Amino acid sequence: MANIKISEMVAAEAGQSDIIPAVTPALENTKVTAQSVAKMGANGISHTGAFAGKPTSNNYVWEPGIGINYTQEDVDAGRYKVLSLDPAVHAAVDNPYWSDPVPTGNTGIGLFQGAYLPHDVTKLFDYNYDYDAEYPPLVPGTTEGYKVTSTEPSVITTPTPRLPSQFHADMTQVSTTGVGTGIELRVTFQETTGPAATNQYFVPTFVRNVEDPGSGYVVGDFIELEGLGGFVTATVQFIDPFIATGFEGSTGRIYLNDLKYGDKLNVRFDFNIIPQIANTTVEAALWYANRGVEEVITYTFPLTAQPTFYGEGTVGNSYLNRTPISAWIASSEDTNALTLPAIKADNPIIIQPLGLLVSIDRGTNYYNI
Repeated sequence: MANIKISEMVAAEAGQSDIIPAVTPALENTKVTAQSVAKMGANGISHTGAFAGKPTSNNYVWEPGIGINYTQEDVDAGRYKVLSLDPAVHAAVDNPYWSDPVPTGNTGIGLFQGAYLPHDVTKLFDYNYDYDAEYPPLVPGTTEGYKVTSTEPSVITTPTPRLPSQFHADMTQVSTTGVGTGIELRVTFQETTGPAATNQYFVPTFVRNVEDPGSGYVVGDFIELEGLGGFVTATVQFIDPFIATGFEGSTGRIYLNDLKYGDKLNVRFDFNIIPQIANTTVEAALWYANRGVEEVITYTFPLTAQPTFYGEGTVGNSYLNRTPISAWIASSEDTNALTLPAIKADNPIIIQPLGLLVSIDRGTNYYNI
């Protein structure tokens, strides 16, 4: 629906207070009800308890002293431990326990079955998302991880890359047996202006099919590309095509794709912490990765909450936390972002993730109110 500027709507005539004639040019032949305008600007909520690892042996309820271990290795790495969602746990625990109002019966969405979602939002959780399926890790000794990289970026004249940049041609399929089919090259620019090598990322520009794909390619083969101001010679190399993001091995995500620019994401993360060493500081966060075109991850970072300190006498005890964390939705990189709750600590702890209450504060800017 086009943006609606309520201040430009004509006041309804007496006896027709439920119908407001819109005078915005884009909607000059459209009538908008006051109820629909209110609905478009309404906030919404969803809840899930579908954390991966909840014990099936105890009806998905954490038993005392049992949970997800944050180890000394995690401490030494300074790791934000990402906590996954699981569709099987969702099916078991996210079931309405009330009869009034009558549940919608729409499964796979959350505890409220989509009843209280904001306008035009289909869901706020994606239980079936698999990070490793979308961003496969390097598998040594297989065709996973092969890439075709230009060896002569200087021959590129059009389009002129933004400098400093490097030209790359990424092969999305490689055959080591000589029977490859459907091989294509994905031409990219690799930005090199980041403050560190870990911040470099690939920005796709276009895809070009490789001629004679049935011939197959192996490491060291050369391929010529045409159409970027001349011929570009590329060679097949064996490298890890993905930079570690912290989402490796995770499943599920908080689903942001239906949100609108100007929305505010609010997450209440409920979890128990069982300290293993006195004087431990625990920090909850949303582990967040912006994504640009073609699902390219640009930046990954924690959206942190206020840390909690567990001093003397806390070891072995269980402490309930209900931690609020928020984020703005301001661009396509936000609506396409990946995010899951995460926890970091400076000593080993046991984590018992319980639930996520996600609410959306719907700003007026998107609707130009």
